[in-house]
Amino acid sequence: ETLSGEELIRAVTDTALVPTVTAQISPVSGLGTGAISALQVFHVSGGAVTDRVTILARYRNVIIDVYLQGQANGGFGPVSASSLQAGALAVARVVLADLKAEPPAA
Repeated sequence: ETLSGEELIRAVTDTALVPTVTAQISPVSGLGTGAISALQVFHVSGGAVTDRVTILARYRNVIIDVYLQGQANGGFGPVSASSLQAGALAVARVVLADLKAEPPAA
């Protein structure tokens, strides 16, 4: 069963362990069918803003889950959301290439 973007947002926000921040979800090409990218913006105490980019992809029975986060202002920032997405996509592509290079289990 495949969840829609809205169902994924509700699943995340209904979980007590995850901050209730609505994600901006978009499809990702080149990582198989159903791969998505999600951007969440966290407003933390002191006025700092942290961006988190998550990439989810599936290859056969393996879920690839990569995330990067960085401050959008102040502190050690700024780190742009596009830089975070580029980094997360690069890691996801390396993981996918490694998975494809492995021989199938007997």
